[in-house]
Amino acid sequence: MILKLLQLCFKALDIKMMLQALTQLLQKEVQVLKEEVGKQLNNLLVKAVLWIFVTFLTLMMVFFLLIALASFLNAVLCSRYLGLLIVAGICLLLSCLLILIARVAARKSNRNR
Repeated sequence: MILKLLQLCFKALDIKMMLQALTQLLQKEVQVLKEEVGKQLNNLLVKAVLWIFVTFLTLMMVFFLLIALASFLNAVLCSRYLGLLIVAGICLLLSCLLILIARVAARKSNRNR
């Protein structure tokens, strides 16, 4: 009877030790996973900020190039506003064209689903 009781106690102790080891292992794995996800999130954030900055600089460059084109057209056409109107009209046409292309692409992707 005492032998069975001792065996039962040893089994219970082994289970507690195994559970404790398993818990420690899981805690370590969760910690490693947190660090890895944190690094990936940090890299993604850096890339997003970089893309936003590059996009902003590109848009500023395009803006100033359009102003330069409008000024050039004003000088060539001997007008104060005609070059600006021509550049604005070209930008409007390009915007409409891009919107139409985006709508056609969206319709094609909806049909493929």
